[in-house]
Amino acid sequence: MRDVTIRLGLALVAFGCSPSDAPVSPGDVDVAAPGEGVLSLTPSAFDFDDVAVGKLEVATVLALNTGDAAVDVAEIVLSGSSDFAIDAIALAQDGACSPDVVPIPLIPPFRVGVGAAVCVSVVYEPGDAGSDTGILSVAGPSRPGASGGELLFAVPLAGLGLDPEITLDTAVVDFGTMAFGESKTLSFTIGNAGNSDLAIESVMVSESAPSIALDLAILTDIAAGTVVAPSVEGGLTVTLRLSPVHRVPEPIGGAFFIEIHSNDRDEPIAYVKLLVTVSPPSLLVTPYPVVDFGEVYADTEGSLRSVTFRNRGANTLTISELHLSGPDWYSFSFDGEFPTDLVIDPDAERTVDLRYENPGSSYERIAKARLEFVVDAADSDYLTGLDLTATQKPPPRCELVLVQGQVDFGVVAFGFASSMTFDVMNIGNAPCSPFSVSVMDEKGSLFPGFQSDQCQVPYLEKSSVFAVLKEPWAIQSILEPGESAAIEVDFMPEESIWAAASADEAVDYRGLLHVTMLDFARPDPLEGTPFTIVTVPHGEPGDVVDCNLGGKGAKTQLSIAPTTLLFGETTVGCQAKVQELVLENPGDTPVRICEVAQGSCNGSVALSGIPSFPPCSGDTGGLELPAGSSITLGVTFTPTTPTATSCEIAFISGEPISPKLAVQVQGDGMSDPTQTDTYLQLSGQDRDVLWVFDDSVSLTLEPEHVAAEIDALAAVASGWASSVHIGVVTTLIHPNYGDPGHLQSAAGTSPRFFSGGAAAMGLADVLGAITHQGGPPDGGLEAARLALRAPLTDAPLQPMYSCTSDLQCAPPYACVPSVLDPGAFRCAGPNWEFFRPNAALELVFFSISEDGSPEDVSDYVDFFKSLKVLSNSGLVRAHAVVGDSGGGCKGPTGLAFAGDRYGEVASALGGKRHSICEPSWASVLKDEPGDTFGLITTIALTRPPLPASITVTVDGAPCESGWAYDAAANAIHVDVARHGPQNSRHP
Repeated sequence: MRDVTIRLGLALVAFGCSPSDAPVSPGDVDVAAPGEGVLSLTPSAFDFDDVAVGKLEVATVLALNTGDAAVDVAEIVLSGSSDFAIDAIALAQDGACSPDVVPIPLIPPFRVGVGAAVCVSVVYEPGDAGSDTGILSVAGPSRPGASGGELLFAVPLAGLGLDPEITLDTAVVDFGTMAFGESKTLSFTIGNAGNSDLAIESVMVSESAPSIALDLAILTDIAAGTVVAPSVEGGLTVTLRLSPVHRVPEPIGGAFFIEIHSNDRDEPIAYVKLLVTVSPPSLLVTPYPVVDFGEVYADTEGSLRSVTFRNRGANTLTISELHLSGPDWYSFSFDGEFPTDLVIDPDAERTVDLRYENPGSSYERIAKARLEFVVDAADSDYLTGLDLTATQKPPPRCELVLVQGQVDFGVVAFGFASSMTFDVMNIGNAPCSPFSVSVMDEKGSLFPGFQSDQCQVPYLEKSSVFAVLKEPWAIQSILEPGESAAIEVDFMPEESIWAAASADEAVDYRGLLHVTMLDFARPDPLEGTPFTIVTVPHGEPGDVVDCNLGGKGAKTQLSIAPTTLLFGETTVGCQAKVQELVLENPGDTPVRICEVAQGSCNGSVALSGIPSFPPCSGDTGGLELPAGSSITLGVTFTPTTPTATSCEIAFISGEPISPKLAVQVQGDGMSDPTQTDTYLQLSGQDRDVLWVFDDSVSLTLEPEHVAAEIDALAAVASGWASSVHIGVVTTLIHPNYGDPGHLQSAAGTSPRFFSGGAAAMGLADVLGAITHQGGPPDGGLEAARLALRAPLTDAPLQPMYSCTSDLQCAPPYACVPSVLDPGAFRCAGPNWEFFRPNAALELVFFSISEDGSPEDVSDYVDFFKSLKVLSNSGLVRAHAVVGDSGGGCKGPTGLAFAGDRYGEVASALGGKRHSICEPSWASVLKDEPGDTFGLITTIALTRPPLPASITVTVDGAPCESGWAYDAAANAIHVDVARHGPQNSRHP
């Protein structure tokens, strides 16, 4: 309780009469009026009765002056419970406190004239349950020498706050351990410790409850609004019945909750926790209740699955009458001999192998059957069989097509280049594995201008004028049906004797773009390979096919670069970053530009930097471009609609050989005015180290020295962190001499790769177990590429399914033991788990031979970089321990050829090169992989921003400094000393 005193300053209140005869007048009270004033109260005491907590009630006290003199009021005081408060003080109208009349407010001190009345309103708003009392006191002015004013009257106040309070006799209902088919009934009681009715709205199972909650029944019928009266004892009893009937292969249990919704203000939802453990019956069947054979193609060996019956009881269990039924039972069969009865001892198991073979379906459908059995056990009523399903697929085939077909590069000046992008698409129903892309000139290429349209399928040969700039190596998984991969081809005509002889004419060039992929869905029994080679155009090396590349080279007087402008996504109404277009006259006479046509660009594309000029007319008009000069034009893209734009800017000239040069412009209009780019700043401390080991190193003049160095290398590795993955492949790349790119393991149960120092001696075992296989030249770069790409790195398509044999896996997958989850076997690529996309990658090449890989060094560098996102390409590094540059060397390991190709890769990827002829390999690698990888310093943005609108956040917090925007590069430069490794965002 606390006293509340309202002391208000002087206020003048006008009532339309003079102060001497006013019924109530303000001002200081100095002298008492003659006679005696008496304030009569109505009511003299007030009881608010019952008021719900959170609600309020208002009462008004009327103080009427029934005496013969005015009464001076100096102060109004409210004491007692803080749940009472003065709401208003006002002049009574016609001697009454009417809610229909607008009150005239009063502020003490004031004078109440004879016959006048004052209304004092008090509000009661209980904050909790229970009784409240208070006193409303009115005092007159202080008398000389007195400590306070005379008490004029006091009104006792009373009230009762009402509030329900839910209680539960238990917070946990424990059903204990139950068997399937058992039923158990338990209850709990809802009480009310408050002083008003508790209204129950609902009693229900929480939505997040496990599946066992489906077997729970709430037997007590509780309608919405059911009342539980205040009481010390008794309440509402809720009865629950749990009857587990759902069959599961393992014990289940845990907790879930019953929710009680009520009008309890403090606890609108109360919870009762339910505990139960449901034990399985004596027979455990795995898998259950469905065995899925997955997708099964026609003309294959089918799909194999195993069903395990385990006796978890204390007595012998017999399974009899095991047979197949259902609409497609004939497509399912038992694999191998199967006894009439399965007798299983306690804590033992038996396995039945089932096979599904596609009968040759030419369309996709779901085949269904059932494995039925009779169990001689106490729980036989619960298990009668398993459902079998398989997805029938037509004969699998990887089939390729070049979407663009025949491509003409047009006329390109000698010494210049024009690029175009091709899309190779898988139109079959089985995955394709990218393998290689080759280009070759047409037949008779020694005589340009005299060719037919025939080309010869190449075998690793290269064209003199066409080059592949981008191959589909960056595909991190196999090319699925319907997917496509981009291939970029460059046309670079070079001036030759034929060009000099044809100064006034363009020289025709023809070529062939030939794509090769592997179809692992169709093994080739004739070649003995687990795949069939698929090509587009179809043909083997040496076959003659139609050319699909064409272009003209000329001493043209006009050229333009680039031939394609890509603006990406730009907000509607905003201008993308200006791109430059260079128009050049490489000839020796002037050229007139007669017209610039923008076709269907619809005003969204504009040129700058080119003056207006009249059209050509005979030998006059146009814009003259002098010999050997060029002009640089600016091209802007400002989308007007949220759609894609693809148009052509054409330059028409008076040049006779190539009168028209065209530039393709592409961009997308976006309605969203903001763009958020998110980048993960990797730590560089999780590492995958791939050792590419020359198998011929083990056959040196001093094998003891090699063995000692292998042990020394293992000792160095023992100091590396446990987060390092260490794997080994050999430099062999011919399929007839092993499995190219497969991670090596020692004999027995040695894993495919190792984690850090604890397994360092395992690394020594693997290196020591590698033997020389002979065969064609080695290719360590190609071996590393194969090891780090699909299909060898593919993760399981269905990680929840185990396997026991390669026959259960669709090629190119095998039944691979997990290294990170010992004991688990999954259908995956042979190198599954080793390569981690978010870990740093370190390549170490050991070889006494020069690399014999089929592609250019730059191709392998690009591939290794492509394994990480662009902004994290610094997380790839390579080292070379090879022969000395130039002429090789001779050391303890014997003769070593120069490993210059390995050295080039190491240099391009920021690594080190050491001589294999040095006395110790371990000493040169003592710091590998110990250096810190570089973190992201430049983040390329996907759209050109308004610089003033850029915001950067790190881990969700605004970042005001430590970064800068580079408009020329359209990128954010980050100070990694302050912000790495973190998440950076740019809207």
